[in-house]
Amino acid sequence: MFWNLGERAAAKLSRRCEDLEERLDKAERTLASLDLEFNELYDKTKSMLGRMAKRYATMQESTQGPSDNGEARDSAPPVPAGLQMALHDIAVRRGLVK
Repeated sequence: MFWNLGERAAAKLSRRCEDLEERLDKAERTLASLDLEFNELYDKTKSMLGRMAKRYATMQESTQGPSDNGEARDSAPPVPAGLQMALHDIAVRRGLVK
């Protein structure tokens, strides 16, 4: 493999290549693990925001009109202003609110 090198130099280079291969394998495993963690977090966040947007849309519908017996429905607990703006933006993008 290593032409015109002494045995010690060839062995040293061979060990170095093996060490680098091990480091690369470890880095690839770490990257795959982090990718899996990111995808799990993304899925959880996406579903949570979807539930919040649906809750916001339901709350908006309930405050817009009377129920079947002519009385207004009970509204959901108040939503913080920053979250309310984010939920409103999501509902607009989904076409739930104009």
